[in-house]
Amino acid sequence: MKKAKGNRLMYRFATGLSLLMLTSFLSGYTCGGPILEDPGFDVWCDKKLCSWSVEKGSIKRVATWHRSDWGVELVGKEVVLSQDSDTTSSNTQCFQFKMQADRDDTVSLFLEIDFFKDGTIEYSHPLASNHWNPIEYKLKTPSWYKNVRFMIVKKGDGRAVLTQFKVTSGSDCKGNPIPLTNR
Repeated sequence: MKKAKGNRLMYRFATGLSLLMLTSFLSGYTCGGPILEDPGFDVWCDKKLCSWSVEKGSIKRVATWHRSDWGVELVGKEVVLSQDSDTTSSNTQCFQFKMQADRDDTVSLFLEIDFFKDGTIEYSHPLASNHWNPIEYKLKTPSWYKNVRFMIVKKGDGRAVLTQFKVTSGSDCKGNPIPLTNR
């Protein structure tokens, strides 16, 4: 009896471990998987975002569309907020973006992407801001790339606050992939 009970426990442990390993392996390869950490700008280490880097300018934690929902204000005339990802063309052929922000009319926001984290911006696009209304779009990635730096760039005097910038592995992207020249 004890031996049968021990075998059942070992079987359950092995099955659970196998499922955990399979889930971990597949998590980077499933459609809709997250690409960036802390898309809601919620995790702060003192006065800095833990998962995001401030390359230029400064930031501060502020209330957004609701006093209990915190976001990040991009402070200064030019601010660059970035995050690196180890995603590659083998596991992501389409980026799906969901953004929620508010900005003054005097401010422009841009998404810039460096597909090899080598300092070359291969994609730059203005980001719309619709007074906290969520905005979504998709982008077909280059046919081959590895390691990506995502940057949110603020230009201009005035207020710009982000409450969400989520990037996931999407599907059904239309159009041609982003060309990578001189590679």
